[in-house]
Formats: sequence, structure tokens, C-alpha cells
Amino acid sequence: MENNTRVMKRDAHSCVSLLEVRGHLCYLKFYRSKSPLQSLGFQLGYGRGVRSFDAAGRLGAARVVVPEPRCVLLVPGGLVLLTEGLANSADLKSLWSQQLPPSEFRDWLVLAGEALAKLHLAGFFHGDCKWSNFQCCESAVVFVDLEAVGVAAPGSGAQCRDLARFTLNAEDMALSPDDYALFLDAYLAATGWSKDELLAAVLKPLQPLRSRHLAKYGPRGHALV
Repeated sequence: MENNTRVMKRDAHSCVSLLEVRGHLCYLKFYRSKSPLQSLGFQLGYGRGVRSFDAAGRLGAARVVVPEPRCVLLVPGGLVLLTEGLANSADLKSLWSQQLPPSEFRDWLVLAGEALAKLHLAGFFHGDCKWSNFQCCESAVVFVDLEAVGVAAPGSGAQCRDLARFTLNAEDMALSPDDYALFLDAYLAATGWSKDELLAAVLKPLQPLRSRHLAKYGPRGHALV
């Protein structure tokens, strides 16, 4: 992959890159096998790449916007997931770091709230709702890294953890209360839920997330809930 694709990021267990195939941009993620047992699981059709591929199909069928899944390939040393590449896109965290004009970034916060509400109303949770998994593309927010997606009833604990994870990032970035309210109000407008009840439910998973974050990084940002 390193020789034939444009590598975006890598670590000891995975590599993410882009490749153009017949004029179409593709996103590739290589999952390196960590053990003989995991390698056997890959051969039997188990693993994070397979889960992500299957989740993309389920979300697409529910009309939740995600990159189109293309295929999963068993390769020497691991598994490769191919999905639609999103040209001219950036994740929410990157856009924040770029210091966009405030009005433009606020538009993305509203779209992020609407996108998460749509996913939740469809009966799913994302499972890893950090800002870098909200991909901003043209006039839509698209979810990526779908390995932890699961089924959940609207208002469930799993969906509240999604909101808590998003909120933790917002607090870490020192997002203003007014800007956070744009995201939250868009979510509430789409779901019709009570703000007070929702925030009380979000606070429960948010508190241990804050504690772990504080222990790992020290004091940063400010509380929003």
C-alpha cells in the first residue's frame, strides 16, 4: 500500500490511504493481523473491516449517509477495506484546527447535529462519535469509521454515549456554549426530545469520559454540560 497509494495515516496495526481506481477515488484501510487467532478470524470473515463494511450497508439501506462500501479483501498479513473516497472533504476536528470563519464552522455544527439525529432515529448508534469521525463533504456530514456501529433504540444509553463522546471533544476544543448549543439544538429539533432530559442522560456517560481524559491529558478546555 505504501508504494501504490497515498498514505494518510498509519500505526502499528493499521494503515489508511487513498487510491484512484478507474477515475473513482477509493479509501483503503489495512487491518494488520495481531495474532494467528485473529488471522484465522479474518479468513472466516470476522474482524473490524468486515464489521465496518456490513455497517455501511445497513446504514445506507436506512438512508443514513455514509461512504459507499466497495469490498473487503483478504491479503497477506491482514484485511483491506475499500470504500468510496470523499474528495474535497475534511473532518470536523480538522476544520476546527483550520480556524474557519465562525459562521462557516457553525453551519457544520448544525449539520453534524442533524446527521447524528438521523442516525439515531434510524435505530443505530455510532460507537465512536469523536469529531474526527464526522466527515464534512460538500453540504453534508458523513460518518466514517463504522466498526463500532450497532442497533439501539432512540434515547438509549448507547446513543447517549455518542452524544457524550461528541461533547467531550467539544469541551476539549473549548467550543463556546453558544456554538455547542447550535449542535445540540439541531439534534433536538430533529428528534423532538426534551433538552433537560437529554442532557441529564448524556451527563452519566460523560463524567467517566471526562475523568479518563483528565488523567491522560490533564486539564484542558471547559465543561459544556
